[in-house]
Order: sequence, then structure tokens, then C-alpha cells
Amino acid sequence: LIIEKEPRPFSIIEISEMSDVSAEKITELVNQNPVGIRFYQPDILIHQRFDIKFEEKILSALQEYHSKNFLFDTGAETAELSGKIGPAKNQIIKDFTIGLLKRLEKEAKVENLQNTWIIKGHKAVIDSKIQAEIDWLEKEFYACADEKPALNEIEEKAITKSINLTKFKLYISYLVSKSKLKTFNGEYFHNEIFISNRTKLLNHLKTRPNGISIPEYKEI
Repeated sequence: LIIEKEPRPFSIIEISEMSDVSAEKITELVNQNPVGIRFYQPDILIHQRFDIKFEEKILSALQEYHSKNFLFDTGAETAELSGKIGPAKNQIIKDFTIGLLKRLEKEAKVENLQNTWIIKGHKAVIDSKIQAEIDWLEKEFYACADEKPALNEIEEKAITKSINLTKFKLYISYLVSKSKLKTFNGEYFHNEIFISNRTKLLNHLKTRPNGISIPEYKEI
């Protein structure tokens, strides 16, 4: 009755305090007859009706994540999914989320990839049109050479190619993840140009044991 009143997970200690029954006795009773109750080790209980609702919410959140981040094989982190259930800093919510995800993993509904959770079998699919748009964007950054790329100007060019702001940001994140772009203080540079300039600087510093000034480096 206690856990059916609220759509959330409870710790056994919490239920013990509310029912005046020992935590040990509650654990024993639930193990013997868990009718209507889902028990997540080591001490989380939730009504099965609510547990199913949260399962649906987690799977829906992952589907939405994949839809928005379709270029990536990876998915959402545990903390992000925990926030879909309740206050992310609440330890009971954290423990319940982990227990729920492990159950869904065991049931082959989700899987863990690079410390993120994905729908079982999810793979990013990049068609030729999207790949062409990504390649175009990378070339735009490379064409800036030693000039600092003007993000707003590249964005305006992208719009003329029917690449909206959402896609533009996603493509940049993808290029960063593939080490094509380097990011620093909100700016983006093509990684090859970054490496080229870093090499120039290091080679010059080898000949100048006392160091150089910023203006001198800019001349180089």
C-alpha cells in the first residue's frame, strides 16, 4: 500500500520507518512473495505498475536521444536518464535508475556502449547526402587556413545549402568527435591546421631557449 501511493522508488529503510517493520523483515517478506513489487538490489522497492512506466520513459528518452543525435553510435549517460525519473542528485533515484537499466540490459532492451546507454542494436546510419554535407563543412573550416574561422559566416553558408542550425551544431560535434575539428574557448579550428601551427611553434621554440613573445609567434 505504501509504495502504491507514490509513483517513485523507495528504499527499504524508508519503508521500514513508515511501517514500523524492520528492514530485515521487509526484505524477507518481499523475497518470499513479491506480488506487485519490483525489488532492485540492494534495497530499492517500487510498485511494478510504476516500474513499467519508468521503463517506458527510459526507452522513449533513448529513442528521442538517438533521433536527435543520429550521427552517433553512443547514447545517453546514466545521470541524464536518471533526471528523467526524478531529482538527479537523489541517491534513491540514482540507485533505482542503475537497477532499472541493468534489468533492461539483461532483457536485451538496452546495452551499454562507452559508458552510455543505447537501445539494443542501435547503430548510426550516415547516408551519402549527410556525408556530403559533413565533408563540405569540414572543407569550410580547412579553407580558413591560419585565419580564425568565423562560425557565424560558415553557419550562413550552411543555411544556403539547406543545413539548418540543429544539423549544423550536430555536424560540428561529430567532426570534433572524429578529431577533424579542435575546439577551444567556444571556437573551432581544423585539426590539421592546428597541428601544423603547433609544429611550427615547437620547432621555433627549440631554437629559442629563452622563449618568444605572442607577436613573434603570430609572425611565424
